Amino acid sequence: MDDRSHPGRIPRPPWKRQLVALAAWLAVTASVGLADIIHLRNGGRIEGRVIQETPTHIHVRTRFGSVMRFARDQVARIEKTIDIRDEYETRRAAIKPTDAASLFELHRWCKDNGLTHEAETLLEEVLQADPDHAGAHELKGEVKIRGKWLRPADAEAAGYRLHGGKWLDHDEYMRATGHVPWGSQWITESEYDRLKVKTDMEALLNMELTVVNSAHFGVRTRFPPEHAENLLRLAEQAYDAFLEAIPYPEDAIRNWARIQIYLFGTLEEYQTFFDKYIWPRRYVTREEHYVHYREAGNCMFFFPHPIIALRRSPALPKFADQAALAVNNIGQVMLHRMRKEIYPPDWLQEGMGHFVEEKIFGHCRIFTIMPGQLSSQELIVPDWRNSQDWRKRINRLLVPGEVPSWKVIMKKPLGGINTKELAKVYAVIRMILRKKPGALRAFLDRATKHSWEAVFEEAVGWTPEQIDQELVAFIQENY
Repeated sequence: MDDRSHPGRIPRPPWKRQLVALAAWLAVTASVGLADIIHLRNGGRIEGRVIQETPTHIHVRTRFGSVMRFARDQVARIEKTIDIRDEYETRRAAIKPTDAASLFELHRWCKDNGLTHEAETLLEEVLQADPDHAGAHELKGEVKIRGKWLRPADAEAAGYRLHGGKWLDHDEYMRATGHVPWGSQWITESEYDRLKVKTDMEALLNMELTVVNSAHFGVRTRFPPEHAENLLRLAEQAYDAFLEAIPYPEDAIRNWARIQIYLFGTLEEYQTFFDKYIWPRRYVTREEHYVHYREAGNCMFFFPHPIIALRRSPALPKFADQAALAVNNIGQVMLHRMRKEIYPPDWLQEGMGHFVEEKIFGHCRIFTIMPGQLSSQELIVPDWRNSQDWRKRINRLLVPGEVPSWKVIMKKPLGGINTKELAKVYAVIRMILRKKPGALRAFLDRATKHSWEAVFEEAVGWTPEQIDQELVAFIQENY
């Protein structure tokens, strides 16, 4: 409002109104892009560019482009500095249009000094000088894919996916995320393993197979999926039971390959598998072992990959008999995997197999094949362990002369231990795991091919004679 519209009010001089306006600019003006500092007599300070000086006035251009005029008597002094835009013009004039590196450096200098418009212009000039300049493209938010610079939205529209900090095409992305091609589709590696095994084995055996996998096992069988899944569940329980009894560090077992279990319905199916798969791969190298395993209908191999192959016994129509045998074999295979460089003694293999079997099923088949054998159906009776027959069989181990001493059993060769002796082996292993936890782990850690007998006695802390004595007390206390 004009001061003259109010009678009696003394009009303010024009220069005072200019000072009020300039004071408002003080809060928003900045040194960036302005060259001179005008110090006023009233203590104020104006930053701008002196564009004209006369004997009576000074003309100042602010960074917003407006020009303001001050009387000479208003100004105390003028602090002259180099104008940032003058410096920009000087630097720009020294750079050739084809020098992309220098243009890019000047772009960065402009950004640091608040010359935003000049910085954006320079970025385009960089790309004109060098269309493949990575720094300029990256500042524009572009990525280089197959020699072309694209915005992320355009890259995705073209079928690329960002994974692990890299832009991948469809096939690369599928492989990077654990998929493999199967015909015209992509499937997971675990699914590929299942289908590959299924296809290869079906072609080899000329029969349709069920193939299922878990963390530590694979089951291949001609029986229905529910049987395979049941066996897989029992196998994982056996795995946990073994490591609970003889714990090993996780880093020692992390890279173990799956134990593959093949379950067949007849001896002929098993023998076809043995002749076409086991024998050609030299899992068996000696002729007498070939005959033995082929006729037995049951084999375990540990190198190069662990395999358990079984046929379903016609004498026991229920599935539990082969499941129990598979679980028993898992205990033995696990023992081998812990110390590949030694061959554990036969009694230890058999003992751990029967121990794991008893942990999972609450019974152990070895007591059904001792003299006075139980019927086949009684094998899978849940409460058989509390029956009189169970106590009769375990208590036979207490009869003097009924079963050889532990010292004799320990020295028996592979395959030379009979059923009565196997029953004692199971009982001894059960006793050691109960009364001497950690002893079998210590034995496996320290044993060598030629020292296992002495190391076992040292690890357990009992002589063979003491084991016979302790076993009598253990059976009397627990059975």
